[in-house]
Amino acid sequence: RKGSWKVALTTGWVQPTARHLHTTVLIIIEEQPILFMFGGELEDGSETDELWQYGTDHHSWRLMSGGREKHQLKNKLIPPPMALHSATVVGGNIFVFGGRTHLRRHSNHVYVYNPTLSSWDRIKVGP
Repeated sequence: RKGSWKVALTTGWVQPTARHLHTTVLIIIEEQPILFMFGGELEDGSETDELWQYGTDHHSWRLMSGGREKHQLKNKLIPPPMALHSATVVGGNIFVFGGRTHLRRHSNHVYVYNPTLSSWDRIKVGP
């Protein structure tokens, strides 16, 4: 039906825990739409640094970085746990700006995730 909502099916046992104040962006990789969800505030009030990938073709989640997967990153840099940030996609990379960190401080840092390399970088802004 045109203009209607439906619950997306999810296969597998791995999926993110409930959260809000996170961001989700869409990237087309090899003609497949893939959702990336970063950060947010969990039910216990803590912020998370998890980056999840949702494959719309196979309807499953995969933890890409943060949480218990920190050891899998190539360059070991990830943003701190945060919520209330913004995110956008430019040139196939995910840019995350600002937000409230796990220390309850406001951030003005910019982080970039490259899904092809599975790596994070921090962009230095200003003089």
